[in-house]
Amino acid sequence: MNQITPFNFEGNQVRTVLIGNEPYFVGKDAALAIGYQNTRKAIRDHVKAKYQREERIVTPSGIQTMTVISEPGIYQLASQSKLPSADPFQDWIYEDVLPSIRKTGAYSVDKSQSGLRAKRLAIMEDNKRTRQANALYAIAMEVTDENSKEYMLQEAAKLITGRDMHFDNQDFNGYSATFIAGVLGVSSQLVGRIANQLGIKSPAGESNKYGHWVMRTTDNNSYPQWLYTDEGAKEIDVELHARIEQPA
Repeated sequence: MNQITPFNFEGNQVRTVLIGNEPYFVGKDAALAIGYQNTRKAIRDHVKAKYQREERIVTPSGIQTMTVISEPGIYQLASQSKLPSADPFQDWIYEDVLPSIRKTGAYSVDKSQSGLRAKRLAIMEDNKRTRQANALYAIAMEVTDENSKEYMLQEAAKLITGRDMHFDNQDFNGYSATFIAGVLGVSSQLVGRIANQLGIKSPAGESNKYGHWVMRTTDNNSYPQWLYTDEGAKEIDVELHARIEQPA
């Protein structure tokens, strides 16, 4: 039996539960928070069956059977909606809730009105930059001239990170999981999981057509980072879009 944890999104209760250390969301709660009126239809139309399941959940009212949806299912439910609250909901899930759940099993943010206003403005600005970067990335993937492609990808990277992306080894042109996540509008954790599931990362210290390991250095320590090639980034892009396609 799974214990449920309620969170709040702009006055809407969104209940979550950990199943096998993976976060799931009560489908009805998520659909209502996004703005769907017919929650059953929204889940049926937009969430693949493999991303939803029936679970017996412990609630204050007793044990109830609920439809819960996984992280990819949440992405499907939000990304297919044109409702105005869909983008803020998706940002809230990926930027606040999921990282907090994975780190502590809890969720806490600044609940003050000034804090909420500042966060909403920051999210709106981030969304604008992400849309611009996504457009540049799409154009770059169609350009055959390598110099033009590299320039556009660097500009897209600056929109996402707010700084120039210069890699430690200048002879290697690669993209971090954070950069790819920003362009595709998902979390860097999801990019890493997809890469691991596809098996495209080589053993530590080695390289392949999908990417290359480099060493990053901070003031305190050094750590390895996987940088993706164009082909590696395309594999992530193709797999992500395959996951969010609606059933025929």
